[in-house]
Amino acid sequence: EYELKILKLNSLIWAPGTVSYKENISLIKSCTLCVSPTLLESFGMALLEAMSMGIPVIASDLPALREMVQDEETGILFKAGDPKALAEACIKVGKNALLRGKISAQAKEWVTKERDWTFLMLLYRQLYDYVLD
Repeated sequence: EYELKILKLNSLIWAPGTVSYKENISLIKSCTLCVSPTLLESFGMALLEAMSMGIPVIASDLPALREMVQDEETGILFKAGDPKALAEACIKVGKNALLRGKISAQAKEWVTKERDWTFLMLLYRQLYDYVLD
């Protein structure tokens, strides 16, 4: 919050700090976009949560995020560390309701198919069977 105040962005960006799981879900559902301008990421749980709720995602083009965020299919990718590309991506999604709807629906479908616990357990079972045989 301190940095947002220094940069005079505190009227545009809200940083709630630590919240309960229930409040976190409620906050995600209230978002128009989920933006991840990170330079280093190993998984992208926040993006996955947003995608599962049909919130359009915009993310840095990093290897760990490319699996779930397929550009213009399940989200929008922009060059990591490029604020102009980030701004352009936000404007593009913000102004285009059809694109928002498309990537939201496809992302939600992807999460349902690819990150369903039953499906993941089956994949792990196959992996264990392969390794142990």
